[in-house]
Amino acid sequence: MDWRRVQSSDPDDDDRDSYSDDDDKYQLGTRHRDRDGDGDEFAWHSQQPTDVAAPAPPLKHPVARRLFADSPASSSALTSSASSQPPRRQRLEFAALSDADVDSSTAARAQGPSRSTTVRQQQTWLEHGNSAPAWSDGSNGAPVDARNLVYFGLVLCAGGFLMPYNTFVSAIDYFHSRYPDHEIAFFMTAVYMYTTFPATFINLRVVDRFSLNQRVYFSYALFLIALGGMPFIEGAMSSGSLSVDTGYALTLLAVGTVGVGGGIQQGSYYGLAAQLPPRYTQAVMAGESAAGLLVSFNRIVTKAASGDSPAGLRDSTYAYFGLSFVTLLVCLVAFYAIQRSAFVRWFTQQGAESIAMSPMTDFTQADASTAAGGNGADKWSDGPMEGNAAHPGEREQVRAFLNGTPSAPSVLSVEQVWPEAPVPWWKRAIHLVWPETSWIVLKQIWKPALSTCLCFFITLAVFPGIDTSFPSKNWGDWYPVIIIATFNLFDMVGKVLSAYVYQMPLNTLVLLNVARLVFIPLLILCAVPTDKPFFNHESWGVIFNVFFGVTNGWLGSSAMIIGPTLVPESQSELAGTILTFFLLTGLTIGATVAIGFSETIL
Repeated sequence: MDWRRVQSSDPDDDDRDSYSDDDDKYQLGTRHRDRDGDGDEFAWHSQQPTDVAAPAPPLKHPVARRLFADSPASSSALTSSASSQPPRRQRLEFAALSDADVDSSTAARAQGPSRSTTVRQQQTWLEHGNSAPAWSDGSNGAPVDARNLVYFGLVLCAGGFLMPYNTFVSAIDYFHSRYPDHEIAFFMTAVYMYTTFPATFINLRVVDRFSLNQRVYFSYALFLIALGGMPFIEGAMSSGSLSVDTGYALTLLAVGTVGVGGGIQQGSYYGLAAQLPPRYTQAVMAGESAAGLLVSFNRIVTKAASGDSPAGLRDSTYAYFGLSFVTLLVCLVAFYAIQRSAFVRWFTQQGAESIAMSPMTDFTQADASTAAGGNGADKWSDGPMEGNAAHPGEREQVRAFLNGTPSAPSVLSVEQVWPEAPVPWWKRAIHLVWPETSWIVLKQIWKPALSTCLCFFITLAVFPGIDTSFPSKNWGDWYPVIIIATFNLFDMVGKVLSAYVYQMPLNTLVLLNVARLVFIPLLILCAVPTDKPFFNHESWGVIFNVFFGVTNGWLGSSAMIIGPTLVPESQSELAGTILTFFLLTGLTIGATVAIGFSETIL
């Protein structure tokens, strides 16, 4: 059947042409003239009577076209699809690939894999221990990160969202002196995690409602209020106008305020880094460690300069929190700078405009396709969909291509369009609190997510609570400061290592994190029995924390780097936010277990 072009009769709609058949029984769709050079857009829909089957438009799905472009039988497959694909009642909106797009995509494939590689291919590479696809700065027309300014700026910014918490943790000698009747090391961590966890979940829900700038600047405001208030709390307690118990409560309130800001900002930074090349996710992780190392150095210097007298402790506290406050202002300026850089704007715009393989809006259909033996590739369509199913012909062809089996063209009548599957009540309830797109992404990244959760659960179960409870005969109140500095230093070493060694089979990643469970009994035996621990020399605590910190930084960063590479580029920010959610889940469970240790072991 021949299609003819019909000019729009609407004078206000002169950018739109419709395409109809000779008898005007069907309307193939509308084509918007491309004025800005962004590519032609189509809106396919069927208006045929129910007793007639119309020929479907040519195969336009970007996944199918890219995959079939690599196939030896691509031309025949595309030709057959044009004559055999069934119509559908639902309206699909998607952007068509121009010939130039196809040519450039083919040329890019000839040079090597890129981030447009299919999800299934990336999973296969990782599961078999092969290198995941990597793409470097300056490729595919991307600006170059000159002198790595964006990289180091992101390290600094990422350090900013953990610096407030590390500021409280590294001042453990001050808090032990101020609140000797309270196990503040355990409860600070618990309060921080109990506020960070829901804040991260809220961030997951509002990520599309508030811009990245709004979320980050709001978090910085909370950080500055919390840190700026600590010298005033110390001054009020020193003058006698504030009781110790009230000061303790206000300190925990400040920690909780930092937790809210940290939960929002951490998910936001991981989401931003997930849109950039993989090394920038490692930059975020390195920035977290850099914050701990910088704060530990800050505490060592201020403590050594002020002495151990009550007045010296007070002066060191003023200087310590003041330096952290100023550093946060520097981080704020750095965030403003990298957001305005051409490098970051290019990649974030690519993510915003990416239409290739964006998730379907119907999570029940994705579940059904998985149960039917689909490999997950058909869970990604080319844009927002209205209705419950992707084009059946394309779904089967893409699935068959990925599975390596031929697909027989199918012709369906209008009455054979897939019906809506009933949704169980419990799935509807879960859907209210977690969008269906998050479920689809989670199915692709669940092993890195589990690894992240395990890694940070084990870490927070013993750090900083158990770690700062080691008795010391020789080093006194310097011992917890040295232990925290040791962990932070080698945690950063591990995260830097992850920039070079992070590609491993996903099962290996999970097993290595399970093996870290051995550190829990080792570090507990450095603290109990309290009068004479099993490992009773201070050096044991330092040695164990060297390996504890390295494995935390290396495995935690590796999981966060691998996760976003398993999903399409358009969903990388969501993948980063989900991984952050699991990171904080592990931290929250670990902080809860640590409180149990403080009540039963110490």
